[in-house]
Amino acid sequence: MTRPSQADIYAALAAQSSSSFRKPAAPTAPYSAFPDPSSELITPSGSGPSRVNCTRVYCPREGCGSLILMDRAGEVLESDVEVLPYHTGSPFPPPNFPPSSPEKASATKLHYLYIPSPFHFENIGYSRPDKSMALPPGSPGLQGVPSGSGQSKGVEGNGKGKVKWLICAECDLGPVGWGFEGMEGGWVDMRRVRYPAPAAASAEKEKEE
Repeated sequence: MTRPSQADIYAALAAQSSSSFRKPAAPTAPYSAFPDPSSELITPSGSGPSRVNCTRVYCPREGCGSLILMDRAGEVLESDVEVLPYHTGSPFPPPNFPPSSPEKASATKLHYLYIPSPFHFENIGYSRPDKSMALPPGSPGLQGVPSGSGQSKGVEGNGKGKVKWLICAECDLGPVGWGFEGMEGGWVDMRRVRYPAPAAASAEKEKEE
């Protein structure tokens, strides 16, 4: 009887490990699939007036399934500033309004998640500091802008040369958010990531309550 080679043994073990531990990806949905994101994806933190995400946060690429954040890992910020760059053909939703739009002041507030340190992420990737891009005035993370209860100070000026884009650690799709060189905190645009599909998201929120 022929004995299996070492390579065959390793291959069999790898296949067994893969089938035993790989879980099927849970169905996810984009931000736009939730009629009322403020109540379906956000909940009070239980500590003061702050609010947090009440469901898990996943990569924006359908089928990737990489878990970016656990529930309650990010503090919700409201802003009327479109921070992330948008390009035609991008898989991300277009901006709610152009930066100079007169409707800007009355438009629906945008939701961002403030993450106090890289260790609060489950999986995330960072770009190199972008030397060409500056953030719009009023962006969370710039000096003098409310940026999260754990953020003591912001970056001076417009952040040009210090901005680092957040991307999926598995498939590199992004940006889904931003941070700054030399600062621990980061921000995620809630419109650029996915969540448990509405029925599953409701179940997660009921568990929290």
